[in-house]
Amino acid sequence: GVFVQICDIDTHGFGKDHAFGFHIANLVKHREQNPTCESTLMQVAELAQFHAVAADHVNRAIIAPKPEFGRTVLTAGMLTERINIDSTRGICLWRGRSADAFELMPGNVGAYASADCPTIILKTPSDRVFMIHAGLKCLVDTDSITTGCADKARETGSIIDVVVNVIPEEERPGTEVVGMLGIAARNYAHPLQHERVEYRSWNERVVHYIYNEWGEGCFEGPLQEGLISLKALLRLQFAVYGITRIRFDTRDTYGDRSSHGGYRYYSERRGDSQRNLVLVWNVPW
Repeated sequence: GVFVQICDIDTHGFGKDHAFGFHIANLVKHREQNPTCESTLMQVAELAQFHAVAADHVNRAIIAPKPEFGRTVLTAGMLTERINIDSTRGICLWRGRSADAFELMPGNVGAYASADCPTIILKTPSDRVFMIHAGLKCLVDTDSITTGCADKARETGSIIDVVVNVIPEEERPGTEVVGMLGIAARNYAHPLQHERVEYRSWNERVVHYIYNEWGEGCFEGPLQEGLISLKALLRLQFAVYGITRIRFDTRDTYGDRSSHGGYRYYSERRGDSQRNLVLVWNVPW
C-alpha cells in the first residue's frame, strides 16, 4: 500500500481518503515560527519517525532530495548525505542529491517540500512506486523557451518523460497516478500583457509554447490571461504514453482556507518562502 501525509499550516488531526488504490492520510497541523525548507524537512522527518516506530513493516529511511530537474530517477542508494534523526532506532533522513523524481522502494518514506507545485505519486502494475515534483519548470523547459537558446535545451522536456521512460511499455496502460497539493489554474495567471516588461516576455513565450504543443485545454479562460492548468498539462503528458488512470485532489495551495479563515497551505504565488510537505510511505504488505 501507499500512504500519503500532507502537512499543512492550519489544521488539527488527520483523516484518510482513498483514490485509485492509494490510501491518503492528510492534514496534519505542522508549523513553526520561522520555518525554512531544511528545518521543516527535519520536523517532517519527526512525523515520519512516529509512523515508522508505530509500524514494524516501515523501514527507518526517509528519502528527501532537493526538488530540481534532472535526467535521472533517483533511488535511495544514490543519496549520499545521511542526517540522523533518532540514532537509537536508526531513523535517518537521506539527502545530498537534487531530483524532481525518485523511485520509492518498499518500506521507505519519501518527502518533498513545495509551494504550488503538484506532487505526483505513480504506481505501476508491478508495484513500483515513484514520487514526482511536478511544477511548471519540471514539465516545460522554460529556460530554453524564454532565452531562445536551442543549444541549451534539455534532452527530455518534461520530468514525466524521464520517469515514464524507465517503465516498460507493457506496464504503462495499467499504471496509476495520483496528483495532489497544487495551485488551481484560476490562481496561476501568466498574463500576456503583464505590467512588468520582463514578466510579459517570459509569459508570452511560455504560454504560446504550451498552447502550440499541448493545446487550449491547458488553459482556463482567455489565452491572454495565461491561466495555466498544471493538472491538464500533466494529463496530456501522461496520455502520450498511454497512461490515463489519473486522479487529482481538489486542493488549491493558493486559495484554500480553513474554517478559522487562515490560509491552509503555503503558496509561492502569495509570496510565502515556507514550503508544504508531502510524505509518502511505500508500505509492503
